[in-house]
Amino acid sequence: MNSRNISQPRWKIELGAATDKAVKQTADQDNRKIWITGHRNPDTDSIASAFAYAELKKIMGSENVFAAAPGLASAKTEFLFKKFATTLPPVINDVSPKLKDIMNPTPPVAKLEDSLLEVMDMLQESRQYRIPVVGKEGEFSGMISLFDMADRLFQKPGAQGVGGGGRSLIGREIMASLNLAATTLNADILCGENLDEIETFDIYVGAMSTERLKSLLSRKRRRNKLGLIVGDRYDVHKLAVDMKIPLMIITGHSETFSELINQAKKNGTAILRTPFDSATTVRRLKFSSPASLMLNKEVQKYSPEDKIKDVISSVMKSLDDVFPVVSQDMKLAGVITKYDFEKEAPVSLILVDHNELDQSIQGANSVPVVEIVDHHRIGISPTDVPIKITSDIVGSTCTMITEKFRQNGFRPKRGTAGILMGGIVSDTLCLRSPTTTERDRQALKWLEKIAGCESEELYKELMGAGSIVATKQPLEVLSADRKDYSAGKYKIAVAQVEESGFENFSTRKAELLEALKELVSEDGLDFFGLLVTNVIRETSVMLAAGRHNIMENLPWPALEPNLYELEGVMSRKKQLLPKLLKVMEDTV
Repeated sequence: MNSRNISQPRWKIELGAATDKAVKQTADQDNRKIWITGHRNPDTDSIASAFAYAELKKIMGSENVFAAAPGLASAKTEFLFKKFATTLPPVINDVSPKLKDIMNPTPPVAKLEDSLLEVMDMLQESRQYRIPVVGKEGEFSGMISLFDMADRLFQKPGAQGVGGGGRSLIGREIMASLNLAATTLNADILCGENLDEIETFDIYVGAMSTERLKSLLSRKRRRNKLGLIVGDRYDVHKLAVDMKIPLMIITGHSETFSELINQAKKNGTAILRTPFDSATTVRRLKFSSPASLMLNKEVQKYSPEDKIKDVISSVMKSLDDVFPVVSQDMKLAGVITKYDFEKEAPVSLILVDHNELDQSIQGANSVPVVEIVDHHRIGISPTDVPIKITSDIVGSTCTMITEKFRQNGFRPKRGTAGILMGGIVSDTLCLRSPTTTERDRQALKWLEKIAGCESEELYKELMGAGSIVATKQPLEVLSADRKDYSAGKYKIAVAQVEESGFENFSTRKAELLEALKELVSEDGLDFFGLLVTNVIRETSVMLAAGRHNIMENLPWPALEPNLYELEGVMSRKKQLLPKLLKVMEDTV
């Protein structure tokens, strides 16, 4: 088995090698759910593009495609979706496949009170060598296996271990209730008390003269544990009743006299009548013991919420093949087998507004990525199979999604058009960002007619939806739109917030710097910069901390320690990141 494809799939880029039709077939044929998701700490463009692309996929016939957000939406994004009466995509923090995604939730299950014969039937039908055992309320009690049963049933009398105590196929002792014995033997209970009480019986066959049989039984020390298998001889029946033998089993559906049954009731002798012959009766009685007596409680069990990547190693190293999956309240949720780990991952991903797994939703490296739509630098790892990649030089991912609507001959609903507009104006600063292209302008122009609103008006509303710097805690500000990058041997992060002025930032600068330095230490970063963009003046400042050799090489003028002026800079992607990466490249 190749577990790499489950826990650590490798990627290999092949641009344009897949089609939208192929992505649809992947979802429909395998019945797998495909999540469309943006980057962690999602901004408006990230959530809006995921939402709109999922809408387009559904229009095109894909039923199992859904949008998700790998983090909480900002106040601006919440305002945008509320304005257009649209529900935000659900927040999903982790797509790592779990045992509940591949386990069998309805396996064959034995109950504590089931007979071993019933358990044997279940094992035979399921073609498994062990199955779980549960109590009356469905609580997991243990596992019962064919090997444990064989070990116990064939153990020599008196041996220690699983089959100790003489209960074996080659011994006389059985432990069963009258009801279990009757069920196993297809027998009628002619008389008996405490039918569900588990008792111990030493079984003998009454195939001899009454004198010899009486002599034999009289010498037995455990007279109160005797069970006698008899045929149709009245004298043997009477002897068993007169000697107050605890259990008499009449074979061949033979009759006995009613006065003997009445006397048996008085003497405490239980009587069963089975259609089987004596030899068959002896064999089947060995399997009348309850499953509870063969239970193995010391077994490895797992939770439905366990991630596959976290447990696959321990499962594969085990000598067992079937494992119980137990919920928090100790109820049996299902079973997992080694073969289940060969199943395809139940979830696939379409990444929008990013392509680097370090920026993606947690667990993205554990499931197949079938498509990417992005407008950032290419930083993806190799893939095992070709995937569809749409990467282009535009100011917003929502522009690319808008173009996909037009290319496929569809018009988005009014609400979806408004959401797409919000993504474009937020990412291009209403076409003021240097990343803006003519395609962004054309997309907005087309969407305005469908949504019935002006871009400038929508942008002003979004900017007034709430200042992140003024209303959020420092760590929330730094995480609201944070992206992490690998630059050679360095690990860096850059967050960006957009404000209508620098006043709120100035009042909170000190506590933001303190939180920023803490993150550098806690996350093992070599550099962290917070880009604060003034959308009115179309300029930015950057609060930064990191290694001394990196800080002293930053190409922007320092207004004060840890604060830099980035005049005219509005785009993290196009204006800030290339220079930062050059600093990392030149820094020893």
